[in-house]
Amino acid sequence: MVKFADLREVDLSDYRTINPLPVQGTLGLITILNDVFLCVVTGATKVASVRPGETVEKIFAVEFYCLNNAEYDNNFTDHLDPYSVDGQDYNNYNRREPVLEHPCTELKKLLSNGSFYYSTDFDVTQRIQDR
Repeated sequence: MVKFADLREVDLSDYRTINPLPVQGTLGLITILNDVFLCVVTGATKVASVRPGETVEKIFAVEFYCLNNAEYDNNFTDHLDPYSVDGQDYNNYNRREPVLEHPCTELKKLLSNGSFYYSTDFDVTQRIQDR
């Protein structure tokens, strides 16, 4: 389902940015109810240097992007009602449909709670002696 291609060979004119947050790393793919989501790290801070050139980062924010269904685009950040200003409802007739709950909401909370770490420099699951 996922194909990596040279950027020069891909026409991106019909694509748009889903979220302006910088991507600091990827955690992988997960399939939920036949939808495939890419988990990306959007917030992390350096917490350790194991050896020169080997850093460990603490994750404090992740996002999930559905690769095969646009139904969940901007679902986590799109909570504002376009017909209300400062909590006052100015249009009762054109109300938006209820926001679809994102299937990764609980996983996002878990991975963003500050208990998870990663490194882009080395495999954190291997001991130093094994590396």
